[in-house]
Amino acid sequence: MTALLDRLDLRQLYLIAGSAIFLLLTALVMFGGKPLYARYANTDTQLNGLRTLARMPSNLGIEPLEQEVAELEKTLQGDLKNLPIKQLESHIISALQSASWQYDVKLVTIEPAMEDLELPYQELSFRLQLEGSYFGLDNWMRSVSDQLGYVVFKSYVLKVQNAGVDPVLSARVQLSAYRMDEA
Repeated sequence: MTALLDRLDLRQLYLIAGSAIFLLLTALVMFGGKPLYARYANTDTQLNGLRTLARMPSNLGIEPLEQEVAELEKTLQGDLKNLPIKQLESHIISALQSASWQYDVKLVTIEPAMEDLELPYQELSFRLQLEGSYFGLDNWMRSVSDQLGYVVFKSYVLKVQNAGVDPVLSARVQLSAYRMDEA
């Protein structure tokens, strides 16, 4: 093989090397570049389709669907005025419990108490004892307010239960929920 290469002059060697590089690049483009370009073209087509869909006017039925979703959310979470008092009480207790799970707060006790008031609304009072970190308790309060909306925190007393780097706090909370009386 070396004897054959010795007999070729420099111009012929350059021609052979150039041809080999050309064949190698052609093979790379055919087996590597073509599939990549095909995927790019497909993705570009999908992206253009999504952009066209985003620019289309919303009179194709998207707004009524959004309104229907909002109504379903209101039905599932919202207006509780038609619930019997025991179901409303259960709903509030489950909201308190789910917020405690979400923010790693231990719900030690819940004592519901119905207040007899001569007012045009009903008041449901709850006395709670909670344990958790300061931020957990703070986030729990915000979550309960966001979920129930009509809750008033009448008293909130914090005590350090376990001191340390991450102290565990004990909280005694009295809160009330209100709704209009239908009578």
